[in-house]
Amino acid sequence: MKEVTGDDDFHLRGTVTDTLGTIASAVGKDKFLPYMEKSFQLAFEGMKIDSSRLRESAFCFFAVMAAVLKDGLTPVLPQIMPPIIEVLNQEDIDFGEKVTEDEAKALLNGETDVADSDDDDDDDESINLNVNSALQLEKEIAADALGEIFIYVKEAFLPYLQTATEQLLELADTFYEGSRKSALSSLWKFVTTLGALQVNEAWQPGLPVVCRPFVHGLIAENPVA
Repeated sequence: MKEVTGDDDFHLRGTVTDTLGTIASAVGKDKFLPYMEKSFQLAFEGMKIDSSRLRESAFCFFAVMAAVLKDGLTPVLPQIMPPIIEVLNQEDIDFGEKVTEDEAKALLNGETDVADSDDDDDDDESINLNVNSALQLEKEIAADALGEIFIYVKEAFLPYLQTATEQLLELADTFYEGSRKSALSSLWKFVTTLGALQVNEAWQPGLPVVCRPFVHGLIAENPVA
């Protein structure tokens, strides 16, 4: 499948990548091990090709493999994380020169009619605005992948946590509902996973507080009730 080049074939190749992740999830790490290297190579190459479908499939594949391998995914994080962050960092709306960014967003949300503006050019009925919906879907899947990867690889994800959080916070304010939902879902996974990492002993009810959360190995100054 890595030899295919056409758009239709890319869709098939993406489906194959998805299926490999599903098989790995079903049979487990040990039984899938003979096919691990080739599957990872297929996904890595797919992220480098100019195809939204292949990148989406690769993000889904690595999210699934995080659940299969857990911290075993750590060695390949330097190959996985930069493409995901790069997708989230891309500008998916070209607002052009005829309308402001706020006007364009309002138009997309159905809140205003830019045609009623003071533009005297009656011959030009178009709005120079381009929305890349394919990229929005990529961002939705990339955001989901970040949450899943952090849940399973845990501490190994921490070097990427700040950048990933900043990108998700920005995505949570986008006009596309799917991306907002994925961003907020992953941010909540960040909170719960980071909280679990910071607590080094079981919580005990009652006051005064018996245990305090750890932050990067240091006891928090203020107790948490």
